[in-house]
Amino acid sequence: MINKTLLSLFLLFSVIGAFSQSIKGQITDAGTNQPIIGAYILLTSDPSIGTVSDVNGNYQLDLSPGKHKLLFKFTGMTPDTLTVSLSAGETL
Repeated sequence: MINKTLLSLFLLFSVIGAFSQSIKGQITDAGTNQPIIGAYILLTSDPSIGTVSDVNGNYQLDLSPGKHKLLFKFTGMTPDTLTVSLSAGETL
């Protein structure tokens, strides 16, 4: 019974992963080209959906297919926005 449950969970997460859409990137300072740690990347239509850049300035945000406007902000810097369109299964 446990093996069937584990197999079912594995298959479920495999299917979910196959249809996920992601935006990945790295945030760096334009002047120094150094990574920006702790920058916020937020969905403007729902600011509760977002992520924070890691120690290397890298981020990944999983979203539904469609057009999304993202807000990039970091304390002491001017916020910026970017509009992206994601298709099913696409990673940008």
